[in-house]
Amino acid sequence: CLRSHAMVHARVFLSRRVQIKKGSPILVELRPPRQKKGRGYMYGKLLRHMAPSGFISRFRDLAQSNLYRCLSGRTASFLSAVVLGNRRSVPRPQRLQFARLGLAHLLALSGMHTTVAAFMFSFLALLFFARLLWVLNPNTDLLRIRMVVALTAAVLVSGMGLNHPSSRRAALFAVFTLIFYILRRRMVLLQVLLLSAAASIVLFPGDLVTWSFVFSYLAVFGLALFAHSGHRWWARAFYATLGASAFTTPLAFLVFHVPAPMAPLANVVFLPLFVPVLGLGMLFTYLSPFLPAIVLHASAWLVGLVVSHFLLGISIADRLLRPISTPVIAGISYATQMGILLFAYALRRRKRQ
Repeated sequence: CLRSHAMVHARVFLSRRVQIKKGSPILVELRPPRQKKGRGYMYGKLLRHMAPSGFISRFRDLAQSNLYRCLSGRTASFLSAVVLGNRRSVPRPQRLQFARLGLAHLLALSGMHTTVAAFMFSFLALLFFARLLWVLNPNTDLLRIRMVVALTAAVLVSGMGLNHPSSRRAALFAVFTLIFYILRRRMVLLQVLLLSAAASIVLFPGDLVTWSFVFSYLAVFGLALFAHSGHRWWARAFYATLGASAFTTPLAFLVFHVPAPMAPLANVVFLPLFVPVLGLGMLFTYLSPFLPAIVLHASAWLVGLVVSHFLLGISIADRLLRPISTPVIAGISYATQMGILLFAYALRRRKRQ
């Protein structure tokens, strides 16, 4: 049971090659025991190898143990994936629900998650520290301090999942954005995208042959291409969502064979709901090692209530949209998306002329 935690000494037989030092702790999701010739075996899934060295590794282990100790298994596995980068902790049926809705990117610790963390820490910096510095020195550039704190927090949040390619790419993106702000240069999203892609290829050449590398940069390229197509913020968000979906939906269907005809609509509906859920989950996860027991369990009740309602909404939407999640409907939906994007591009070009 994921909700119960126990530290045991056991001999583990792994079905795949994993470099684990003898005596180091690992996190295993156990399944019901089986009896085989009078001997008891516990079958399970290796969630992650918890390296005992390093501050970030120890902090991750402590935060993850608090998640599984205070929250239900489904809620804890979801927060472990979106906050700490442990995507394997999410059960396969739940991953398929997100994939059918076109929301699988929510389960990977990526640039969107670090952006939420950056804005959250930027607000906290303005609330507690920046005002104090401005009182001490009225010439202090509050915006500069907020951006440096926000992007530094984004790099640290990405460091929570440095074993995952998406977290490494998010960290590189945040680093180059921080460099642009420190040098006071105008940040162009496509320039940052190209720089982070080149750095990722140089530092981690093995990521180039993975599908996640292709999906990440295609999605960001679509966002950058259509992010300025509208005059209002909701129009820009809608066109950016359509742009990212237009570049990734066909490839996702060819690779994973999961049609997601309502992906743009699901992103428009659930992304605004996901942002406060992620922010609340990040605050609880990062502060849980320092909270007293009473405050920890009280805040765990609130976090569990919010996250469980969000997951319930995902399940209801998946059940309602599953009958129309067919390749034919997906093709019609994709043709409609491309028509809207071409119309927006032509309209923007006509206004420029």
